[in-house]
Amino acid sequence: MQSLMHQHYTLIGVLLSISGKEELVYKLLQAKKASGKTFTQIANEVGLTNLYTAQLFHNQVSPFQLITSTVNAMLVSLCHNR
Repeated sequence: MQSLMHQHYTLIGVLLSISGKEELVYKLLQAKKASGKTFTQIANEVGLTNLYTAQLFHNQVSPFQLITSTVNAMLVSLCHNR
């Protein structure tokens, strides 16, 4: 559990340090790939549609439109491998 929390906060730190849209999209897609999950799986875990989840990953909608708990749920989902 401690390792999972470390991964979670490390991912948050990485995302907060990203300055450009391209880098943000790249890092999010790399985290998705590392998790082995589809957009549908992540969406189901955080209570969003797969389309909206994909748009978040491609920075086509603002994550600030979501409440913090939803963003945290998405990050935790990425840290849990299948």
